[in-house]
Amino acid sequence: MRIGLEGTFPPFSSKAPNGELVGFDVDIAKAVAAKLGLKPEFVTREWSGIIAGLQTGKFDVVVNQVGITDVRKQTLDFSPATRTRTRNSSSARTTRATSSRSKN
Repeated sequence: MRIGLEGTFPPFSSKAPNGELVGFDVDIAKAVAAKLGLKPEFVTREWSGIIAGLQTGKFDVVVNQVGITDVRKQTLDFSPATRTRTRNSSSARTTRATSSRSKN
């Protein structure tokens, strides 16, 4: 399962000093892949290319903060949100698994 994410927003997804992707979004994606019996393959992209990458088949799912809009709901499927709060921040982040409805 190819998983798209930014990989630049700790503690949700970032690269450890050894280059390995780590964080909450990474852990969620690994757990979903394991539940499905699939091997996760992470593909990092800048936010500006995340949805386009999903829609063109660069990855199968996005596990990242993706706001739901009426336009996005027309072509994407969204999982229920997982809200997290970091210890040092009063702000929360919402992570969703998002997949494209169109199959290439």
